[in-house]
Amino acid sequence: LHCQDSSFLFQNIYGVSAQVYSYIFGAVGLGLMVMGMLPARLAGTIREVVILRFSLFASLGGALFFLAGVFLDSPLWYAVVTIFATVTPLSLMSAASVSLALSAAVKMREADQLIGFFSMVLGGVMMPVVGVAGDHTAVPMAVIMVSGYVFSVLCFYKMIVPRHLKELRG
Repeated sequence: LHCQDSSFLFQNIYGVSAQVYSYIFGAVGLGLMVMGMLPARLAGTIREVVILRFSLFASLGGALFFLAGVFLDSPLWYAVVTIFATVTPLSLMSAASVSLALSAAVKMREADQLIGFFSMVLGGVMMPVVGVAGDHTAVPMAVIMVSGYVFSVLCFYKMIVPRHLKELRG
């Protein structure tokens, strides 16, 4: 979750103070840090493709619950929990997807640079879309999150699974 997106959500929609927002942001950051340590600990025991599948579905599930909460006018605690569940698996997802991409592109030196470039460009393009319906609704944000994760899961099954089917079964 981009920091301006979360600031918009928590401060404009839920009306939290800057101090409360900093605690929420810090908790999500701590969750990202803890999840970021897992790939190194799991290396050699759990395949990257399995970690990627888990993180995709965990984030998609969190985004779906967040979207439902947006439509049901959920309380602040619900938004915090679902955003935490959606965002923290990104550390796992990032490590696993970059590892898989770089191992598939060993001859392409620019692969890691392209991955970083396109993730930044996509984030920059989507940022204004989040606020397209105004600053008092999280519907565009939630729809974009769910759409992005659905697209990611589809890409996973179209592009990754065929190359790693044996690892996913075993």
